[in-house]
Amino acid sequence: MNNCCNNLKWEFVKDVNHARGCDFTYGKCSSCGSDLIHLFHSTVNNDGYYQIVSPEFVTEMLKLNGGELKQFMKKWYDELN
Repeated sequence: MNNCCNNLKWEFVKDVNHARGCDFTYGKCSSCGSDLIHLFHSTVNNDGYYQIVSPEFVTEMLKLNGGELKQFMKKWYDELN
């Protein structure tokens, strides 16, 4: 897990699609205010992990819907690995 602070408190904001077998959910840490994407693989037995993202990433992500959002998240996910 990529913690934003020592007191991570996840607040759901928006479901932001899925790609490569991974579900993405955007949220914020109510403790420190960091923007986070929760990544969850249904084929892996764990609770997923959190990735800190920039405000610029969030701005771009929230502009997109449907196939454009899926492609954006897929490209981002591929760059993580």
